[in-house]
Amino acid sequence: MKLISTRASSRFVTAKFLFALKVNERMVDSSWLPPSWPFRAVLTIGFILFFIQTVSEFTKNVYFIIKGNRLIETKSEYIKEGLV
Repeated sequence: MKLISTRASSRFVTAKFLFALKVNERMVDSSWLPPSWPFRAVLTIGFILFFIQTVSEFTKNVYFIIKGNRLIETKSEYIKEGLV
């Protein structure tokens, strides 16, 4: 469910960014009227990175359920084995 909502949010934010860039949208709440596309671009990049992280975590969880062991070893496992 989280994966679907993240994807929908990133699509919505991306559409708002492209619209703001296309029409040169300005923020009317401020007295100096800055363009809104830089703020929307950062928000879009953040949602895309969040979506990639969600896919990564989902993949690791599915691997753990199927194989029974972790895909990536944690630092505590290295300490137990004396590798650090």
